[in-house]
Amino acid sequence: MRKLLIVEDDVSIREAFSIILRLNAEYEVTTAENGRVALDLCNQNTYDLILLDIMMPVMDGPTFLKEYSSIYPVDVTKIIIMSNLSSGSELSLVQDLGVDKTVLKSSITPERLMSIVAEALEQQGSTTREFKGNRSNSDDVGAIDNDERSVSAY
Repeated sequence: MRKLLIVEDDVSIREAFSIILRLNAEYEVTTAENGRVALDLCNQNTYDLILLDIMMPVMDGPTFLKEYSSIYPVDVTKIIIMSNLSSGSELSLVQDLGVDKTVLKSSITPERLMSIVAEALEQQGSTTREFKGNRSNSDDVGAIDNDERSVSAY
């Protein structure tokens, strides 16, 4: 089962995304309300994909990315930025830090979320993980099947 981490300070968005991904694709989903909590979780677990908000309290997305990439290879875990920023210095900063895709959060439907995640994970394939940190567990992406599912709990 693929492991996802959703890092989002808005509890309603965080929980909606989590429900959509758990119910429709049976991903193992963990959530974090800010970058600090996410970094702590990354020290304990390995994730296949991180969905990351940019603007959050305690530790924002760019700071998380800087710290994460100094410990873990960013080419192993797919990172997708979810933001309502369509331009600006924060967005250009994160694009320079090894993110795989940026998505306008306000335009994400359940079907689009499923598609974005599936595409990123399909592109990822089976990459061997080699981490520098301590763990207890050791742009647009390619096309996917058009098997989009509806979310009754959304």
